[in-house]
Amino acid sequence: MAAQESTKIRREPNFSEEERLCLLNFVQQHKIKLLGKAGRPGHGDDKVEERKAKYWKLCAQSIKAAGGRERDWKKVRKQWFDLKDKAKKLKSEMGVTGGGPKPSSSASMELAMEVVAREALEGIRKRATEVDPMGHASVEMSQESSQDSETSTQLPPNASAVGSTAYSEPATTTLPSAEPSSAATGSLVALQQQVNLLQSQIEELQTQPSSLQRATELRQLKFQEELLKLEKKKVDLQSQSLELQRKMLVALESLSSHTLLRSMSEQ
Repeated sequence: MAAQESTKIRREPNFSEEERLCLLNFVQQHKIKLLGKAGRPGHGDDKVEERKAKYWKLCAQSIKAAGGRERDWKKVRKQWFDLKDKAKKLKSEMGVTGGGPKPSSSASMELAMEVVAREALEGIRKRATEVDPMGHASVEMSQESSQDSETSTQLPPNASAVGSTAYSEPATTTLPSAEPSSAATGSLVALQQQVNLLQSQIEELQTQPSSLQRATELRQLKFQEELLKLEKKKVDLQSQSLELQRKMLVALESLSSHTLLRSMSEQ
């Protein structure tokens, strides 16, 4: 009887909330290297696919270093696509609530929806640039504005380098201070002011006689408004995941120290 029980396949536990947040943060930082320009596996040459596999393995290692379970990189990749599908479904449900209460969602699902929405907006801006030369300058300005906002709200340098440098050589890691929380609050206020300004510009354009140029400007302003809202939500989510990043840095510092001690003992 005991032998039969030992032969049963043990089901691997589901991803925890912390593991999902760690996965989503890693995807945000290394999306092109993980997925390629096509945004999905199996659409590149052998070297590209080999690089994707390498970064998915680093992603799995980062999750483990942050206190998660040791998982196969292919299962980690599948979890990303599952989260992406769930985020799309939840966003669709939120769009048809008719003004009622929106479906409840976790912090990881909020972050997944933000990643998916940004991906969709990038595709829309790319198509708008290709078919509308008149709006090209406005699209580029929107992209630059988005990049500036992202630079002002990014995590500390040590946290953003977790996936790509943590396993190359031992290093001393400095824990982040509490300053990002106050910086995030200031960024939220500034972003809200920009959203309000864009909304007033959109209302003004809507009251004017329509023309191709004004219609193009209106569309680009709406793109910028949506991007700013996403940036605002991103800053809010960053404050929620700051503690997770802190744990990741502590785990990596411990791992680096252990590796250094083992190297010294071998010598």
